[in-house]
Amino acid sequence: MYGVTGEPGRVGDGLIEMLGNPNGHGASGGLWLNPFDRRYLVVGINIQQAGGETVLSPVLGQKTADLFNLVLAAEDLSQCGPGPGECN
Repeated sequence: MYGVTGEPGRVGDGLIEMLGNPNGHGASGGLWLNPFDRRYLVVGINIQQAGGETVLSPVLGQKTADLFNLVLAAEDLSQCGPGPGECN
């Protein structure tokens, strides 16, 4: 397991940059953690190297948290329909 201390870069088009991340090919899915209130929050995941030591992540915001909580609360996902919003 590796740890990298990067710096935030530009945010736009639903993506955020991490500058100073030397991890390259094969590092997809690596979590970006940020300390918050004596806990760590996942604020990004490696999805694509943008060149050099710059890595991209989708912006993880409230919609991501809402989806995560919806999945946690689902008792039986086999009862869900195939389309979005078809799960009670």
